[in-house]
Amino acid sequence: MHRQEDWNLKIRGRDVTVRVVLDGIGRFGRGTMIGFHVVYGPSRLGLDIAVESREDAAAKTEAVLSEMMGADWY
Repeated sequence: MHRQEDWNLKIRGRDVTVRVVLDGIGRFGRGTMIGFHVVYGPSRLGLDIAVESREDAAAKTEAVLSEMMGADWY
């Protein structure tokens, strides 16, 4: 059974919660991002994006948000 964690990140000055399913015991910070929620902004569920760290999750979430809302979103 895999453990889920919610990571609270700051991306472009916005509060973003990223849900990650961790790969397993002893692999802290590594897993699969399955969704995110931007406070007062968009959310996305059903993702399947491998992440290696919180920083990697932040970068990949920012890329998805840029695709959704355009490169100049804030």
